[in-house]
Amino acid sequence: MKPDLKTAFGDALRSLRSKKGFTQQQLADYTGMDRAYISELERGLLLPSIETIFKLAKELKIKPGAMVDEVNQRVNR
Repeated sequence: MKPDLKTAFGDALRSLRSKKGFTQQQLADYTGMDRAYISELERGLLLPSIETIFKLAKELKIKPGAMVDEVNQRVNR
């Protein structure tokens, strides 16, 4: 069964964050977001806005499109 968009985004964010060696708290601090919000995104409870995707991508040092591509790959597995 293919993951839904929220789950795919959460899995992609967790993977990208872990690869950079950031904790949820560090990513939250760098982006000015709340750690609980990062957690909700990673657990697939929420979908981010475009603005949030850009903020996350900037701090993860990737292009926003690369983040979207990662999510797309997970949705289409």
